[in-house]
Formats: sequence, C-alpha cells, structure tokens
Amino acid sequence: MHRDYSRLANVRVFVFDDRVELRSPGRLPDGVRLDLLPFGVQSVRNPTIAHFLRALGYGEGYGTGIATMLRRCEEANIRLPRFEEIGEDFCVTLYSRDYTQFHPSPA
Repeated sequence: MHRDYSRLANVRVFVFDDRVELRSPGRLPDGVRLDLLPFGVQSVRNPTIAHFLRALGYGEGYGTGIATMLRRCEEANIRLPRFEEIGEDFCVTLYSRDYTQFHPSPA
C-alpha cells in the first residue's frame, strides 16, 4: 500500500544472516520525514488500496505501523529497525535477534 506505483520497479526483499532489507519504490511522500516516522506521522499515498487492505484486516490504523514495529522490537529486545531513503527507494532494515553475533561491539 505504501509504494509509489508511478515507478516501474518492484518491491525488493534482501535476506542476510543478520538482517532483512525491504526496499520499496518511491521516496517518502510529501510532509513525511525520516525523523518524524517514530511519531506516527502519516500520509496515505494510495488511499483506495489502504482502505481495501484495512477492511480486510491488514492494518491497525493509519500512521501506526512504524510505532508498532518499534514497540515490538523493544519488547523482544531486538535492535530497532533502520529507515532510510536510498536513491529513489525507501528502505527498512529489520535486524536479527542475533545481530551482535555478526557485528560484535568494538573492544
């Protein structure tokens, strides 16, 4: 529901030993900034799709997804996800519970 359908590109998922990266076509919509994401800022890029998916039970409410991700990571004691814009894509990196096994702290 979040991708930019004006771009002829696929959503891509990269799986590594220590993380999963999801890259969605399209930068953040107008009015949404990376630093505001944890606070539930919202902008519905595809309202018809969002409404349809919510009616089917896929979604808790507008602007709640990232806050839910952050809360669940904290509850599970998992490193918080990283959000970034890379080129014309929005990227979310979800870390493994064993992230420190692959990236030990500097001595």
